[in-house]
Amino acid sequence: MRQKTPKRYRCPVCNKPLTKSEFERAFKVHEAQKEHIEAERRALDEQKVKLRDEKARLKNDKKRIKSEVRLAERARTRRLLHGKDKVIVALRQRVKQAMRGKTPQEEGPEFELKLVKRLREEFSSDHIEHRGKGCDVYHVVKDGKNEAGLIIYECKWTPAIHESHVR
Repeated sequence: MRQKTPKRYRCPVCNKPLTKSEFERAFKVHEAQKEHIEAERRALDEQKVKLRDEKARLKNDKKRIKSEVRLAERARTRRLLHGKDKVIVALRQRVKQAMRGKTPQEEGPEFELKLVKRLREEFSSDHIEHRGKGCDVYHVVKDGKNEAGLIIYECKWTPAIHESHVR
């Protein structure tokens, strides 16, 4: 009969001959190291995914912020230009007025008289009166001989009508 040769154990890392107990200890350490490395690799992969997601989120945020800033700047520019447009309109009216050589105070009564004349031509059966102060033109609308209503005209030579003009 052949004599049983003891089984030889080798280190899983360096291939050095070991006893059975040494081999089992080394093998457990080696397996633990493998598990640890795999766990670290999984954690690293998770971090890579998180980093990729965060980069994508930041890129989207950057695009959104750029868009918001662009819109805000456009709105600001529109507001500025709107204010300039009002100034331009007012200056154009002053130029026209200077070219006519009359102030609004001088032109007002002339326009009122023209309005009264035109209203009398268009509505000959109505009672139209030029008053000047309080209301510039007083227009009683008639339906035959009956009064149907009253229109009061206040003539202003101004770029905008203010609440005080209506009062």
